Amino acid sequence: IIKVAYLGPEYSYSHLAAVERFGHAVEYMRVGSIASVFEEVNRSHVDFGVVPLENSTDGGVSDTLDMFMRLPQLTIGAAVRLKFTHHLLANCDQEMIRRVYSKPQALAQCRNWLSKNLPHADLKDVSSTAVAAQLAAQEPGAAAVASRQAAVKYGLRILYPDIEDFT
Repeated sequence: IIKVAYLGPEYSYSHLAAVERFGHAVEYMRVGSIASVFEEVNRSHVDFGVVPLENSTDGGVSDTLDMFMRLPQLTIGAAVRLKFTHHLLANCDQEMIRRVYSKPQALAQCRNWLSKNLPHADLKDVSSTAVAAQLAAQEPGAAAVASRQAAVKYGLRILYPDIEDFT
């Protein structure tokens, strides 16, 4: 069976990209950093790794590019080009939202929408959009910027779809 490492947790955008590329008939290993994905491949603990290479706000992902420089024997086997859309997820109404969780890149990609529609909300950086959804599901008055799949996984409502500023 093929083993694939990705920057986790489940339903993060890296996980969704891995499933898009490899399907469900493989064994997935979630890890906590881009460097860990590279190390798992380098140590032959997995056959493939899925890492972000660039995003629309920041361009190239420096952690990924740095790891390719540190481990030049590892190569890109394929590219998965996905357009991710960000959604505002919560289990309360918009006027009750006091905090919005997401990874820094997702918050940056939705900066204009968030400042216009939730000007008083505290924006909190977390390690992934999936973690953001998990926190929003547990905390009253919290929301997340995350995927539709994360909404389903964590039982959140999509208050507003497609809130990114740039496509």
